[in-house]
Amino acid sequence: MKNQRQAFAIALAVFMLSTSTSHADTIVMTNGDRASGTVVAVAGGRVAFATELFGTLDVALDDVASLTTDAPVNVKVGGDNVTGQLASTGSAVEIVDANGARTDIALSDIASISVPNDTSAAAADSSWVSTADLSIVITNGNSDTQSASVRTNSVYAHGPYEHQLTIAVDQEEAEEETTRDQYDIGYDFRYFFRDAWYAAANVGYFSDKIKEVDRRVTVGAAIGHRVWDNSLGALSLELGASQVFESLDGESDSNPAARWALQYNRWLQPERFELFHNHELLKIIGSDRGEVLTSSTGLRMHISDTWNANIRTDVQHETKPQPGNGKTDVTYAIGVGITF
Repeated sequence: MKNQRQAFAIALAVFMLSTSTSHADTIVMTNGDRASGTVVAVAGGRVAFATELFGTLDVALDDVASLTTDAPVNVKVGGDNVTGQLASTGSAVEIVDANGARTDIALSDIASISVPNDTSAAAADSSWVSTADLSIVITNGNSDTQSASVRTNSVYAHGPYEHQLTIAVDQEEAEEETTRDQYDIGYDFRYFFRDAWYAAANVGYFSDKIKEVDRRVTVGAAIGHRVWDNSLGALSLELGASQVFESLDGESDSNPAARWALQYNRWLQPERFELFHNHELLKIIGSDRGEVLTSSTGLRMHISDTWNANIRTDVQHETKPQPGNGKTDVTYAIGVGITF
């Protein structure tokens, strides 16, 4: 029995030692509550802190007494950015960078904290994230109108490779007559060959029977740069060349084009309010087709890790559309979304 008690005591001591020395960030509240986990981000005066037992905590920065990180984070103080580990004692915070240099600041002076994401070619982790937004409007009375707008985005990343599939569908019917019938599908393949630089190949399909675009198929290649990518969001830029195959009101044509694309998202409040903007510009060369711009801008309010409510403005603009058609279609949408 004595040996069993000794063995149990040793096992308990080892467990406590391993727990106390395990790698984890720590947050201490002004009321004395303490939790271990991972700092997700700090922005808009709020702190998102992920824990195993309670999920992601959303607390006000003013209610935090101290914050300590085990790994380097990006800290913005005023107009300056400092990268390093946080060692907080009370309201004072010490940031230690990779060279051992120390910067002392007040916890209340922190404007934002973000955790870098690994976009290097050596990254080995896999991830698959998809979102789908749906908006439906039905009006009855003096006029009957039904409209539906669907946006899906799916990104699969594995090591230096990334695949992205986007689908956009807009349909509208007024007084039993179809007034909008647009389909926009795109696939992008990216290979990160040096830090945040990547080579890309893309294929796109667009059709709008109302504006007499039977189909527009684009095939191209580009060089891209992920300007920044962290727990507060990301910004990616692409510039390349494409071949455009079009069928306009029954007539086919093929022309080269220059292509510019941008993808941006930013957490205004971590894990709660997200701003996003995406656009693509095609300058079709060698014909009288001009430029084609597609963009989507909006705000998501995340109700949970799965569900969100969103508002969005979508623009589809052609500088030289088919005769008799307007240049710009603008869609204002309010809907619900799901992340999985």
